[in-house]
Amino acid sequence: VSDQFGSPTSAADLAETILEIASRIMNKYEIAYGTYHYCGEGITSWHGFAEKIIETAKQYSSLTTTHVKPLTTGDYPTKAKRPAFSALDCSLIKQKFGIVSKVWQKSLEEVIGRIFSCRK
Repeated sequence: VSDQFGSPTSAADLAETILEIASRIMNKYEIAYGTYHYCGEGITSWHGFAEKIIETAKQYSSLTTTHVKPLTTGDYPTKAKRPAFSALDCSLIKQKFGIVSKVWQKSLEEVIGRIFSCRK
């Protein structure tokens, strides 16, 4: 949908972040309890995310899709209500652990690259 915005997050980036924090805690470098948010850097709509997936995948294959039709939330009803803006504030994880979110487009390129390299 084109009217819901958030910050796409790679599972690999999230796993690396969790492992980094766990390592610091286990080695007693950091013990900072609390609730921390982590997500990819930057904001896009679901529509923008889909377009970037296609654009990136075209570097590895001969996709013929050239356009993703933008829909509004009203055009795509679901049982679960979704917020129009769901990006997270990651300032605390950066402040306490020095962890900086990776730009979501870069992470997406890495994920798609891995997917296509496995297909060879």
